[in-house]
Amino acid sequence: MDKGVNRAIVWHIPLNLGIVTPFFTPVVGGEATAPYTLARGLKARGHSVTIFTTNYGRRESKFEDEGGLTIVESRCVANFSGLLYTPEMRGKLKETARTIDIFDFNSFRTYQNVIAMGFAREHRMPYVLRAHGSLQRLGKSVPKLFFDRLYGYSVIRNASKLIALTPIEAEQYTALGVPQDKIAVVPNGIDLTEYSHLPPRGTFRRKIGLDENNMMVLYLGRIHRSKRIDVLVRSFQLVTQRMKNARLVIAGYDDGYLQYLRFLTQSLGLNDYVIFTGPLNESDKQAALSDAGVFVTPSFYGFPMTFLEACAVGTPIIATNLGDVLSWIDGVCGYVTSPDPAELAHAICRVLLDGDVRAKFSENCKSIVQLKFSAAGIAKILESTYEGLVGHTSPRQGGN
Repeated sequence: MDKGVNRAIVWHIPLNLGIVTPFFTPVVGGEATAPYTLARGLKARGHSVTIFTTNYGRRESKFEDEGGLTIVESRCVANFSGLLYTPEMRGKLKETARTIDIFDFNSFRTYQNVIAMGFAREHRMPYVLRAHGSLQRLGKSVPKLFFDRLYGYSVIRNASKLIALTPIEAEQYTALGVPQDKIAVVPNGIDLTEYSHLPPRGTFRRKIGLDENNMMVLYLGRIHRSKRIDVLVRSFQLVTQRMKNARLVIAGYDDGYLQYLRFLTQSLGLNDYVIFTGPLNESDKQAALSDAGVFVTPSFYGFPMTFLEACAVGTPIIATNLGDVLSWIDGVCGYVTSPDPAELAHAICRVLLDGDVRAKFSENCKSIVQLKFSAAGIAKILESTYEGLVGHTSPRQGGN
């Protein structure tokens, strides 16, 4: 542990923290990376952290540094439109969670939240909920709408604190009847030490067959219709009319939308300009972000980890106002446009063709993650929230 981390440990009584998340594998991207980064940041500040999760994707891929984290997996026996059914979790909580001081629920509509909520209420343990942009209903499946009626509102109502990633998400909590004093706005953070030794530039380009003359536009995340990657593909047809050397790389795991995007790419005559890579491991992800001239996510809700990852390597960001909007992007770290393909294409070309603009945004990206979104700083903010809910005299501290 370096000196900076040692100075950061200020709690004289470490907490036993339980992070509840349906996913804890790099395979699914930011939905798992956020709780992983949170867990490591809290562990670095001297707390004990237990991850209560499913075995989804754990056989295929685990995070590179899970040392010091206790990970309690429950077997997923069914997947109902993203709701992972893990009936053995109830027993595992009884076996391993009695010394937890406070639970931190990650994501909203999960079976794991329902089970952990019941356990927390039974043992009078506080829990906080961070919805990670999943409060909105747009495009949600029928099972998830039923979940809201049966369990979702109870999960919100019984939470000791609701963590909003952005002021917009705080307003969404308020619209559901949550008192403002029960909401805290705490963004995601990023562990910058993981970006101190980046792969050499050009590593990812060579791997996918691009040369130094190609300008690379990158989408990295779930391949899902809610991300509106179709808007990006349509805009890229206009980009290629101005820049024959531009290439669009779409990376991430297929969440039901890849087949349509391949069809759209072919129908627009873009087969030679669009590359689908599938999911990337951590090393390839950093290499891809480093080689990209611009990172584009057309639509999002919450606070995507990929934005912080792009900023960490100094890659400018472009988004649209289709979903949520982060105020620190437009004109500072990149552009926020309308979802019109022509406007999106114009913004992409402006970043790629203007070296001064790209350099300014790149420096701003690196500065903002250091000043506002470091994992250590976010973990410190959360400690104050946990302290207010647990206090310094929790009967579970020290075990029982």
